[in-house]
Amino acid sequence: MTDPGTALDQLIEQAARLRARLVRIRGCGESLDGQVRVEVDAEGDIVELTLSSELHALHLQDVATAVADAHRKARAQARSLAADVHRELCADPNIAAVAQRVTAAEWPSVPMNSAPPLPTPTPPPWPQGGETYSPVSESGW
Repeated sequence: MTDPGTALDQLIEQAARLRARLVRIRGCGESLDGQVRVEVDAEGDIVELTLSSELHALHLQDVATAVADAHRKARAQARSLAADVHRELCADPNIAAVAQRVTAAEWPSVPMNSAPPLPTPTPPPWPQGGETYSPVSESGW
């Protein structure tokens, strides 16, 4: 017969490994043919944003839309990767039971089911009436 203490230790170790995988999850999304690249963690928070110097020729609204699009793609990828870990977690009812007893503060608050699509960002009140804005500097930023 397996020692209950040893079995519990094994469950805790396996749950900790799965948690560590969640923490390392990164989702990436690109827009405008790779000119905008967003990397997010398992919670969908941006950990890296890369903007090409070629973007200076675009209107700020176009850049903002591209960033939102890349962020949406990155979040979807991170959500999918987190769901894979969650399925593995739930495959073993013992690990799932241990995980449910862990406080929410100790686990990333990753949406584990299919989340509704993100809302479309509301454009800012500018430009209006066909107004355009010149770049502030040669780089456009």
